[in-house]
Amino acid sequence: MPHSRLAAGLAAGLAAVLAITGGLAGLVAAPASAHAHLVRAVPGDGATVTTAPARVRLVFDENMRTPAALVVTGPSGTRVDQGTVRVLDNTASVRVAVTAAGRYTVAIRVVSADGHPVSAQTSFRFTPGGSAQPGSAQPAADGGGFSQGRVIGIVAGAALLAGLALLTVRRLPGGLVNPTSGVRRRDPP
Repeated sequence: MPHSRLAAGLAAGLAAVLAITGGLAGLVAAPASAHAHLVRAVPGDGATVTTAPARVRLVFDENMRTPAALVVTGPSGTRVDQGTVRVLDNTASVRVAVTAAGRYTVAIRVVSADGHPVSAQTSFRFTPGGSAQPGSAQPAADGGGFSQGRVIGIVAGAALLAGLALLTVRRLPGGLVNPTSGVRRRDPP
């Protein structure tokens, strides 16, 4: 009988250690799985510029990997990006030939540091001789902060840890459910 109690206690302890280790590894890995998000576009999203930009730049909240695709389309639907996309740390840029007045669309697809592909789209208006208006970048299509999947994963992991801890405490001799099980009483001599 003592061997079965010892084996049950060791199994419960091992399960608790594995659950805690797995939970801590999941919490440590969670920030690393965050995806990059667009923070700023130059020209800004929705901005009206009176001077034709020589480059379009998109700045993300973390470093990017190459290759990256950055396509700038002019008012007539033709591409105005020229040359290769340059990725430096958290910024992707490309030269452009902006000549005609109108709306320009900037579409990008990059790979974030965690290997996740990120797509975003911005636009700006070019009005030579008009009045300039500032704009700001819109977040990437996959949102910012904690995603619904990450929140569900964190809650599920916490629930699993709590359940395993409760199971372990209940099964150990002197645990919550059976506080006297496994304790032998000796009569005084």
